[in-house]
Amino acid sequence: MPDILLLPILADVFGVRIDALFGKNAQAVVCVSADDVLDAACGSLRRILTEAVGKRDDEDKSSEKALAEYERALSEDHRMRSAVLRGHGVVYYREALGGLLLKRPQDGWPSLLQDAQAAKIVALLANEDFRKALFAILNAGMAAFTVPTLCRTCEIEDAQALEAAFAESRLFKSQTVRVEEQDVKIYELVCAHRLAMLFAVLDYAKEFAEFQDMFYYYWGDSDFPRK
Repeated sequence: MPDILLLPILADVFGVRIDALFGKNAQAVVCVSADDVLDAACGSLRRILTEAVGKRDDEDKSSEKALAEYERALSEDHRMRSAVLRGHGVVYYREALGGLLLKRPQDGWPSLLQDAQAAKIVALLANEDFRKALFAILNAGMAAFTVPTLCRTCEIEDAQALEAAFAESRLFKSQTVRVEEQDVKIYELVCAHRLAMLFAVLDYAKEFAEFQDMFYYYWGDSDFPRK
């Protein structure tokens, strides 16, 4: 009969929640480091897809065996995809790409096609000069730069249009400094964390362009995407 103050310590020692010490839903505590989040998330998604649709034709097959066969199929053919398309959301997975989870927009899937802000970002990514400049900035790790210098480096002719694209992206801040009696505008990349969303758009645009209709697991909703 341990003192109640020892319960947190005992729970840590045995790697369980305090409730488990009382016989309630004993479950090991799993800690995932930030570095391992991607692998853990992909593993969880593969397992969920297996449990959702992977045992359709063979109820005697164990979940672990179904998961092992699924993971082997994905690793042997990089084109293999999995998808669950429902009216309320989408799950899409390919081993070389990762996973996509989308909840249905409040106004329905077709409403995305009428979103002016989303269209502006698509147009921004279609701007070859913007992509060329952003590649040079990221590839060289530029902490600060001027647009004229960047234009010379990237062979971009329209500096004014590039500055407008930078403003549209909201990735940069600029400040004007006085150098030898001339005002010079210096740019810095200050919102690098937002690049992840641009990379997602580009990654899935490439996935769309190179799409092959090969699925290991697929569960489609006849009403998608009309709902």
